[in-house]
Amino acid sequence: MVVRDTRTGRYALNADNMGIRGIYLSSGTNIDSKPCMRIALPKWQDRVSPLFDVAMTVMFVDVDGLREIRRREMMFSTETPVARALRVAAERCDVFICGAISPSLEAVLRASGIRVITDICGPVNEVLASFLQGNLAGEHAYLMPGSGNRTRVRRRWRGGR
Repeated sequence: MVVRDTRTGRYALNADNMGIRGIYLSSGTNIDSKPCMRIALPKWQDRVSPLFDVAMTVMFVDVDGLREIRRREMMFSTETPVARALRVAAERCDVFICGAISPSLEAVLRASGIRVITDICGPVNEVLASFLQGNLAGEHAYLMPGSGNRTRVRRRWRGGR
């Protein structure tokens, strides 16, 4: 097992069971298996699922900068919604992009340190590309219909005018 020495910041191979105290790696070696960012999106027919609470598939995308490293899917069967949220949290996600989500499930994800972005709809690949380019927050095309985040222009009824 590889451990990080908190005093020196160096990585070491912990091989106590083999009688070896530790083998230090060069300070520039990055052996952390976690990518720069892991994004999770509940998926339904290649689109962002409208409601996470009943989604049967969650797609995990590992990215480094703008480059996609790995993509995989997790299928749910009969788990309760809370169990689904806990499974997503156990995957060490950084960002969770979804349509709607119940407040209790959102609280579970946020308590795990996951940034939750709601009221998003559209094709999964387009939503992901927009997020990676930093445009998802400003794209009205990906907001769910009736979302409170949408800027609206209200006109007053003028009695036939």
